[in-house]
Amino acid sequence: MKSIFMAAIVATIFTAPANAALVASFQLNGSLADALGGPAITNNGGTLGGSGITFSNNQGPSLGGFSNTAVYSIAIEFSFDNLGGYRKIIDFKSRTSDTGLYAFGSGLNFYPVTTATNQFTAG
Repeated sequence: MKSIFMAAIVATIFTAPANAALVASFQLNGSLADALGGPAITNNGGTLGGSGITFSNNQGPSLGGFSNTAVYSIAIEFSFDNLGGYRKIIDFKSRTSDTGLYAFGSGLNFYPVTTATNQFTAG
């Protein structure tokens, strides 16, 4: 499996719904740096290109170093060359738990809570 983690990752922390503040922005345009000066993304074996990170099984970017993020939003753009089985999109527990956001076949799965069907196509 090859995955592409593309374009931009944006993490937003909310102190109150009306007072959302952007706390990190990763454009992944040849750099792993946070455009706002925070911690950089760690590349765990992928290939960084001009528009994202391409990686295979048991690889992929990771991000840490943010505190007080009890409520947040994450916006990402990604693609999978192949679908089938579980493909983890976001891991919230540093690979110590299976809980996370997955592509499961062609559906989006927030494991172990729910699955939405027919959300993805390969590529």
